[in-house]
Amino acid sequence: MREKELSRRLHAAFLLVREGRTVADIGTDHAYLPITLVKSGKTDFAYASDIGKGPLARAEENIKKAGLNEKIKTVLTDGAAVFDTLADEFIIAGMGGELIFDIISRAPFMKNPDIHLVLQPMTKVPALRRLLAENGFNIEKETLVSEDGKVYTLMSVYFDGKKRELTDYEAVVGDVENADKELLMKILEGVIYDLDKKIKGKNAPEDVALKEKIEALIKTKRFAQYTKCNE
Repeated sequence: MREKELSRRLHAAFLLVREGRTVADIGTDHAYLPITLVKSGKTDFAYASDIGKGPLARAEENIKKAGLNEKIKTVLTDGAAVFDTLADEFIIAGMGGELIFDIISRAPFMKNPDIHLVLQPMTKVPALRRLLAENGFNIEKETLVSEDGKVYTLMSVYFDGKKRELTDYEAVVGDVENADKELLMKILEGVIYDLDKKIKGKNAPEDVALKEKIEALIKTKRFAQYTKCNE
């Protein structure tokens, strides 16, 4: 598999991986990312791990077809703990945000500034941001990509030991300044929709305040071309 053949979501993860590092792809499924990383020369060696025997069998078949058995090792494991001292670049993608953090929390060696995490939560993105911040992990970059009508968030993360408390607003909106505004707008519209359902018929002052703050954000000039709210 070549870089250009990856899905947009996986290609965005590919771009965040540092060059010349040993990569562990946690929850690899078909092993598309490790194969592409090795073929491109971005890494010389990678681990493709999964909790399921079926996905790992598919990964092994694809690795064999690519002729990369000597450069990609498959590992049947639950999480990332077994990779202590083996890898310094981790991809944890395609699963819920809380599960992603559970995997991180069960691998204490990741609390190391030399370790780099590429994270792609499918759900619970605000929860993941908050858990990372509270436990000393810094999201140094976020990327938004659209695929099949859905917007995905990808994070480049390092441990710096500085514990932070995010507000609900900060946890929801993420990297406002550097985000693709059109894609962020789609995310925020979904957040407002969910907040409306929570607020309806209930005394929910915190949800109301969060909704009002998000609506104020999308009325600013930076979102002018994506909304009619500021007309």
